[in-house]
Amino acid sequence: MQRAISFHLWYNQPMSDDSQFLTVLWDALLSRQEQQICTAFASLSAAEQTAIRAHLRRMVTEPGWQLEQRRSAQIALNVLHRAFPSA
Repeated sequence: MQRAISFHLWYNQPMSDDSQFLTVLWDALLSRQEQQICTAFASLSAAEQTAIRAHLRRMVTEPGWQLEQRRSAQIALNVLHRAFPSA
């Protein structure tokens, strides 16, 4: 799992399973910190990046998400649009 290795090197903490990886990944993506968002996103495959963008769009537009979750998702989308415009 190459993405876990590169993300692990950035995060610098041992990850025991995929569930922990996903928790840390989403924490970074929704952190509102440009560097964390970009590093996490860059560690993913093209297909995973597409899925992440789609999920973030759903978080912004669909009911059921808390206001702060929506804000974090919108910030992530804005950062990704600037940093990865063709992804």
